Amino acid sequence: LTGRRIALCLEPALAEALSGFLSSLGVEILGPLYRCRTRAGVEARLMAPEARESIRYVDPSARSIADCLDEAKRDGPIDLFIGSSWDRESAARAGVAFLELGFPSLHYRPLTAAPFLGSKGALCLVERIVEQLLVQRFERGLHDTSPDPGLER
Repeated sequence: LTGRRIALCLEPALAEALSGFLSSLGVEILGPLYRCRTRAGVEARLMAPEARESIRYVDPSARSIADCLDEAKRDGPIDLFIGSSWDRESAARAGVAFLELGFPSLHYRPLTAAPFLGSKGALCLVERIVEQLLVQRFERGLHDTSPDPGLER
């Protein structure tokens, strides 16, 4: 996953945890966008003062999130957008691949256990991310036989 650009729009606690985890895998985190209506109560959760500069607070409208994605795309393509079911439309408007995570989850229905917390959850989540990146690659016509450098590890 090294070098991939992934945008997040999740509840503050989940966004912080996922940002740290994916950053440790070499992913460039865009945002994160905190899904909340106000900053009240959220800033107290921030661990480091320098983190306040990179965090965007958005209202939960599809248009505002799509605008943030469009802004992030100016610096280069976004490989994946991770958000709740409410964010699927925003990803489609921005033309970005989407992975549903968090609450609510109206479309993703695994038939077996599919956690995203703990050590088993970390493996499951990485598998879902890599699968979505491969699907995106195939759908965009890049299904040649050469290896994708970002997915070799």
